[in-house]
Amino acid sequence: MTMVEMLLGLGGRRWTKGGNDRVYIPVSLSCDLIGLCVSRYGSGNVSSATLNGDRISNTMAREMLSDLDGIYYDVAADKFASCHGVASALRARLASAVAS
Repeated sequence: MTMVEMLLGLGGRRWTKGGNDRVYIPVSLSCDLIGLCVSRYGSGNVSSATLNGDRISNTMAREMLSDLDGIYYDVAADKFASCHGVASALRARLASAVAS
């Protein structure tokens, strides 16, 4: 199974235009893959969060959620595009899943 097939099977959306070929990954899937669990107030603000079971600040959770919004896999370049190292964490998790 290729990375594209796996991402599409997990709920990713493929987009191609002007020479670009990307698979956009839902924030909820990205959170699951990196181990980010977020609870929210009724207003939508973060009330608590953990990363791989360890409590993190609400500010850090908001920043991570912002980084995960719009993350995509660039098919031609064979890499994820994101900020602050989130892409490398996703790549490592998905690469180990593909190898299994």
